[in-house]
This record gives sequence, structure tokens and C-alpha cells, in this order.
Amino acid sequence: MKSISLVELAGIIGGELHGRLAAEDIRTITIDSRRIGNGAVFFSLQGSRTDGHRFIEDAFCNGAVAAVASSDNRDVLAGLQEKPIIFVDDPLAALQRLAAWWRTRLSGHLIAVTGSNGKTIVKDALIQALQYSYLVSGSQGSHNSQLGVPLSVLRLPDTVDMAVIEAGVSQPGEMSSLEAILKPDYGILTNIGMAHIAGFGTCETIAREKLNLFKNIGPDGWVLIPHNWTATGGCPYDIDELPAELNCRVYRYGRENEELPFIYKQHNAVDGIVLDVRFPSGAVHNVLIRTFSAEIASDIEAAICAACLLGADENDVVRALQAHEPAHTRMEIWRSPAGITLINDSCSADPISVQSALRSQAHLIRQGDRSVFVFGGMQNLGQLEQREHYHIGEMAARHGVELLVLVGGTELDEELDVTEEAFRAAYPAGRVLRYQGTDNLASNLRPHLRSGDKVLFKGPSGTGIDRVARETVDAMAYNRLIVDIVALSENISRFRRLVGPDCKILGMVKALAYGSDLVSLSRELQELGLDLLGVSTADEGMTLRTAGVDLPILVMLCTQDEVYKAVRHHLTPVIYSAELAASLAEAAENSGQTVDVHLKVDTGMGRLGVKPDEIVDFARLVMSHRSLRITGLATHFACADDPAQDEFTRMQILRFGEVIDQLRALDLTDLTCHAAATAGAVRFPEGRFDMVRIGLGLYGLYPGPAVEESLQLDLAVTLLSRIAVIQRYRRGDRIGYGGTFVVPYDGFTTGVIPMGYHDGLPVHLSNRGYVLVNGRKADIIGRISMDSAMIDINGIEDARIGSDVLIYGKHNGHILRPEIAAGLSGTIVYELLARLGPRVQRIFVGK
Repeated sequence: MKSISLVELAGIIGGELHGRLAAEDIRTITIDSRRIGNGAVFFSLQGSRTDGHRFIEDAFCNGAVAAVASSDNRDVLAGLQEKPIIFVDDPLAALQRLAAWWRTRLSGHLIAVTGSNGKTIVKDALIQALQYSYLVSGSQGSHNSQLGVPLSVLRLPDTVDMAVIEAGVSQPGEMSSLEAILKPDYGILTNIGMAHIAGFGTCETIAREKLNLFKNIGPDGWVLIPHNWTATGGCPYDIDELPAELNCRVYRYGRENEELPFIYKQHNAVDGIVLDVRFPSGAVHNVLIRTFSAEIASDIEAAICAACLLGADENDVVRALQAHEPAHTRMEIWRSPAGITLINDSCSADPISVQSALRSQAHLIRQGDRSVFVFGGMQNLGQLEQREHYHIGEMAARHGVELLVLVGGTELDEELDVTEEAFRAAYPAGRVLRYQGTDNLASNLRPHLRSGDKVLFKGPSGTGIDRVARETVDAMAYNRLIVDIVALSENISRFRRLVGPDCKILGMVKALAYGSDLVSLSRELQELGLDLLGVSTADEGMTLRTAGVDLPILVMLCTQDEVYKAVRHHLTPVIYSAELAASLAEAAENSGQTVDVHLKVDTGMGRLGVKPDEIVDFARLVMSHRSLRITGLATHFACADDPAQDEFTRMQILRFGEVIDQLRALDLTDLTCHAAATAGAVRFPEGRFDMVRIGLGLYGLYPGPAVEESLQLDLAVTLLSRIAVIQRYRRGDRIGYGGTFVVPYDGFTTGVIPMGYHDGLPVHLSNRGYVLVNGRKADIIGRISMDSAMIDINGIEDARIGSDVLIYGKHNGHILRPEIAAGLSGTIVYELLARLGPRVQRIFVGK
């Protein structure tokens, strides 16, 4: 959303403004008092579990410009009468009015996606399919509710060509409010199923409610619907006449026709399904999608049809979707070192999604494997609950489930009895386990699992099945990098308070977000209210755009080969040479766009950038390209973490200030100027300028001791392994490659951990580093191998096979700073994180 004044905001949402007017404009919206972005207004929403009005004061403390509150809470908030608060009848309705207003400011087209299942898959696939043809953006994750839709719309940039937003409902009448926000130009209906049928009564009511989303699409628009309602939706009702009530063109996908692409053949490959797609041109293209679900294949088909209807070139669509991996199917597949595959699909449960999940699980089964189904039941099916639960038991047997684990302890116990009855009748040799509730389920389940098991977790949201799946993954993963989102959020808040409300914060996510996970971490940072993200390459920026990240993205090391990617995905390159400027300008002109750029000046780093005495000529050169717009100026401090070099850093700050003055003389006055990374932001207030670039500090890590002395941060990353084997040796035995460690006495006990230098454990820690086992120091002995390392566990009586080993971070009240491991291995903490290998399971906690 573009910045608006507080008075404008009050007028748009129909509120009454009280308190002192904020000097700063509103730039972002937040509903979490811990996640306050630059220029943020806090909407205090009331939910079933908590009331946002309790956190208004926290929001102001964390830097909120203003708050929106219910008029019913005036007396409660009397102590904040000096703070700018807009009182409204209903904060959620006010948020929806703001989103509807912002929708009118978007110049591009909006495609709305609804249906009982597959909305997120279709939306994500369509965004990816359009990436080479348009600037495209869309909903984050599965944000499709009365709250999620307005938040998704408010995140859309006003320059977007195509916006793809999903909309979901659970009660009659809800779709009208979402339609009033979205006002779609085009629509996609994925299917009509029985989710929430208890609230709607009939499938016809569900269908009419969902089609309300498209009721105002005019003759120039269209709606895409499945050819076979029953096959795709599982709804036992003939509703073919309902699309005739729409005023726009209606296209049917999923059948052979001349107007749309269609899948005329598909076959399984080693890593997914190959779709043979015939396009209206007559051309046939093979598209590999990394899933074994026939339902997901149908969703991909819908996205391909929509992309072609929107004018995308078929070759670009195929190129964009080749090897597509549906990242937001809510199904997570993880293979443990013990040979057990865990499939977490536990965010929803209705007959269609259960059938799809069981089918996907069956595709993973190989000879000798065993199918295990952990099922927590289905909700909101009304009078159909017992019948549908009986069908699930039959379906599980039909798909080869050998061990059925039923998790009750809720009002669904009787329904799960029916599931067990049907399963036993259909497969007498099958085994059934019953548990009451999810407490300790992960630990109780583990002894029943064996190598070769394919374990599917499925249950309704909010019942704890998702937590059990994650606890089971955690319990079985030997090597884990744990990222603490709560600590990350606290660190951002501390930097906000440090730099003040007028200074933006850019989160640096280069090198796969410092070895964590580029997409997952960037999404979290967007939710935490950061102003921009920084990457090294345009490829990294393209990955984030494709994943739905819509924050401004600065590309620090854009090359001439990547300029078209930067233009196409609306990235902001930092430019440092005339050649790069010319290539970028040509790409922008050919695309009919104007690209924002930041100039790079070398004030002493000696790496990239023009010299200070060349900046004026360089700026004039860039300004001569009408397709380039200078919006920022950057430099890089070389020694900001080293007190012995402070005089040099201050010289860099002085030079940068002089360059800013020179550019102002060229009438470049509205620039975002930035120089400081974590160390500079902490130690040099005068070097913060308009923005700071924080990377290492987000994780609670320090570039040097002087930074640690100046700002306390919460450690947000932890690297863990486990003891896999315990060995005992005689005096004189030698351990590891080269025999570099000689056993000093008989009975010497070691533990083997399955982490080596391929996983990111520096080989230079051999015979000099240490880890913690149950809080006690265990030296690393012998030479670290590619896949393993040996540790001295003598004197640690409670060390066992399976005991956690803390490589660095915090665990069970014990801390081993990553900076210590980096120092002992003769490297820097940046490299320690960036070296983490792909076998290390990345786990985000505290979300």
C-alpha cells in the first residue's frame, strides 16, 4: 500500500481520530503488536482467544505510528489519550474497507480463486505460470479468510499487472464481503466439496455462496470452472445449471476442447507426474510437476488454462511450470535418516483432501514399505459425518494402509469408531492404534515405526495433529538447524528502537538467508514488518517473487546477464558501472518499464562502486537513460566491527555524506541512502542515514565483540545433532583419518555424530573444537569426516544413543555461541552459517 496520512486513513475507514496527529505517514498495516514495520498502523482485532486492544500500548512501544480500535474500548484506552488512535465500530470491517479502497487504486487485473480444495495450489501455480509475461503478485500462503483477503490485497503493489487472490468461506453470507473487497476481473472455481457442509446444509448452498465471488464480473471477463463437478469436488449434487447465472463468459477446463489447453495424457516419473498438455495451437508440451496427486495435476491444469486465457505465451507458461513443486499444498514430505518418510498434510481434513493425501501416500510406497495413516477425524460435515468417516476407513484399506492410528479425545470419538469398524471390515489383517488426544503422541508413536514406513498425518486444523507431525520430525531428525521466530522478532524490535522510526530496516537474505531457508525466512521477515529485503542476485529475487514475497527487493550484485530478470520481477538493482546501467536501461526500454535503481559508491571498501569523485558523472549518465530512475545511494563500510579502525569508518561516513550533497545538487533529493550493516548500525549512529541493512544481527549474532558490547540480541539459530553410535577404545588406539587422535587410556568412550564437513561442521574444528552434550563439554576428537565426527563423552554419564548434541546455539537452557565455534575453526560466523549443507533439516519454531 502507498503511504497515506493519518487523516486520510480515518476518512477511508470511517473512523474518528483522537490524540496527537502523527507526523509520519502510514505505510504498512499490522495486526501483531510484535511485528511493527516502518510507518505501521496497528489494527486491534478481537478474536476468539485474545483481544488486540490489550496490546495497543505494546504496539506503540514497538514503533507503531497509530492504532485503530473499537469505539467500545474508549474508556479502557483513556490512558493513551495522547497517542493517535482511530476509533471505529468494528476494526475488522474497517480493515476490509481500507482493502476495498486500495483495490480501486490498482491498475492491473485481479483474478480471484475459490473452491473447496486446491485454491492455494491453483493460485501459486498461476502466479508462477505468469512470471515471464507480467508483473504478478498474490496472496501469501493460504490467506483467504475475512482477515486474510484484506491483508493480501493491502500487500499488493499498485504497479502489479496481475494479482491472484484466493478467497474461502465457512459460513453463508461471507463471500459477499470478500467480493466487495476484491471486485475480480476474472475468476477460477476449483471444485465444490463437502468442507463446512454442516454450516451450509447442502452442496447447492456451498456452490451458490462460492459463485457469489464472481457475480459482478462483466461480459469482458470470464470464470473458469471444472468440466466434471462431481469428479473434482466429490459433491453429490447436480449443479451444472448454476454457472448460467453468471454474466460473464464461462470456460470449462479438464476436457478436450479447442479453446483451452488440456491434459490428454499423464504418466508417473521417478520424482512426480509428467503431464502431456495439448494447447489450442495444436502443440503438445510435457510438463513435469513434483507431486503424485491427480487432484493437484487437475489444479495445475486450471492454472495453465487461466494463464493462456490471460494472454501468456504457451512456451513461457511451460518454461515457468517445468518441474513445478507445489510449495503450498500444505503437504510436507520429510525422509528421516532411519528410513521413515513422514507426510504432514494436517492443516485441513475433508473427504476430498483425505482421498488426495492417501493417493499421494500410495504413490510413495515401494516393495517392502508399510503405509501408516495417523488420522484425527473430520469436522463440519453435519449429518454426513458418520457416513464420511466410514468411507475414510474403507478408503484407507483400499489405498493399502496397514497401520491406522486414530487420534480421538474430542467430540469425534464416535465417528472414529466408525472409521475403525470400516477399516477392520475391509482389511482384517490391518492393525489399529487408538490414542486419546495428542499429548505425548509423538513419543508414543515412535516405537511403532520402522524403516520403510510412509507415515501420513491428517486431521482438522486446531486439533494438534500438525504439532504431532512436527514433533515427530524433530524427534527423528539427526541434524537440525532451528530458527527461533520469536527471537528473530525480538531482534527486529530492538533494531527498530535503536535506529528510530525514520530509518528503514532492510533484511539481508543473501546466501539462502545465511544458510537457513531463503523463501521461508523471507516470508517470516515480511510478516515481521521489515521494510525491504536484500539479495545478492536477481535469481534470488526472482525466487522470492515467485514465492509471493512482495516487499521491495534490493539486488546487491546484479550482473548484465540478469537484467531482464530484474526488470520482469520489479527488483531494484544496485548499479556500479556504466555497462550495467546500459544493459539494464535497454532491458527496461524493451519491456516498456521504468526501473528503480540505487547507485553504488566505493568510499573505501575497495570492491564495487564508482569512486566518489566520479559519482556526479555516473549519476548524470544513469539519468540520461529515461527508463532508469535513481531512488537510492549505497556504500559499504569495510571495518565497522573493529574499534581499531573507527577512524577509517568515520572517514567513510564523511565521504558518503559529501557524495549525498553532490547528488542533491543534481536535484536528487528523494534518495534512500544506506551504508551500515549490523556492525555499522549498532556502533555508528551517524552512519545509519535513511536505512540500515541487517543480516547477521537478525539471528542474534555479532560481527565482533564491540558490537556485542553495544547491543544485546537474542540468539535465534541453533544447530543440533544426535549421538548415533557409542564406542569404547583401548589405550593407544587411533581415531579418524590420519590417526590424529591417540586414545590416552583403556575404556575411553566416544560418541559418533552423523554430521561432517558436508553438513557444515568445519574440518578445522578437528581436535580443537567442542560441543555440548546434556549441557556438558565434549571435545571433538580426530579428524572430522565428510559425514561424521567423533566426540569425547567420558564423564558424561547420561550420554546415550539419541542424546542431543549442541553444535552451537541454545538448547534446554544451555548456550554455546556460534562465534566460539567460528573462532576455534579460524573462520567467521558468516561462513559458519553459509556452509550448512542440504542434509541439515531446517525447522522454524515459535510461529
